Amino acid sequence: MTNKSFSEMQGNWNRTGIQLAVYRQELFDVMGAYGDCWIEDASKKYSTRKLDFRCEYGVPVDIAITILSMAGVEQYNDFNFECLAKFDDNCTIQIAREGSVCLYVTRKGSYVDMPTAQDVKADEMDEVSGEDNMFRYWWD
Repeated sequence: MTNKSFSEMQGNWNRTGIQLAVYRQELFDVMGAYGDCWIEDASKKYSTRKLDFRCEYGVPVDIAITILSMAGVEQYNDFNFECLAKFDDNCTIQIAREGSVCLYVTRKGSYVDMPTAQDVKADEMDEVSGEDNMFRYWWD
């Protein structure tokens, strides 16, 4: 797990103030939803987790990697956050949890180059919205 603080990580996020505020909120929400991945105190680790959760906004791939890393979700069941490298800069990612790790990925332009479930070792891949080129990836 990456042990960098949010302030150390935000130095790498060359974004506007509004984007940074959104990223902070997404980080806060993901850390709560995946509290059982990073909270060490057994009496508290399950109090914040949410098994049915989806971020409100999509974030760029590099930000999603940072958020998942900070929330302790580098490796979870069959999910490994290194698979995010398969998504290009035209993608935005909504981090979710549907019992296990779930990502909603939207791609600007054509969906032709979207990674398959096999490419990212996902158990499921569904087209959510063909109009928006949004796909749901889920790992168990």
